[in-house]
Amino acid sequence: MKRSSIAAIAALLLSGLQSQAATLTGTVVFEGKPPVPPVIDTRGKDKHCMEMHRDDPLRADGAAIGPNGEFQWIFVWVDNPPKQDYLPPETPAMLTQKNCRYEQPVLGLMAGQPLEIHNNDETTHN
Repeated sequence: MKRSSIAAIAALLLSGLQSQAATLTGTVVFEGKPPVPPVIDTRGKDKHCMEMHRDDPLRADGAAIGPNGEFQWIFVWVDNPPKQDYLPPETPAMLTQKNCRYEQPVLGLMAGQPLEIHNNDETTHN
């Protein structure tokens, strides 16, 4: 979906916005051959992560692209949103470390929203 299509969808959804919540849905598709995320060099680093990824290399968080070219993690910027105060959610945003990597490579939160960081690995890293 092109940027202009996303902007048009956002404009339509936000034009009738009466409360502080809105939903924007759509798909952004990558055209062409997706890049392969590089392998992270763990040599001489955390022994727990080196052992865990000895046979399955740890790769950098690259563009997560599905079989039909759809992006898994993406932010969409809305130009000129409605002018109103948006309260930050009271529910904390969660950043979770598991298997020596963050489970969600993209995390969005609002200024003033609580953030919880969890480490599910048996090591202290990052």
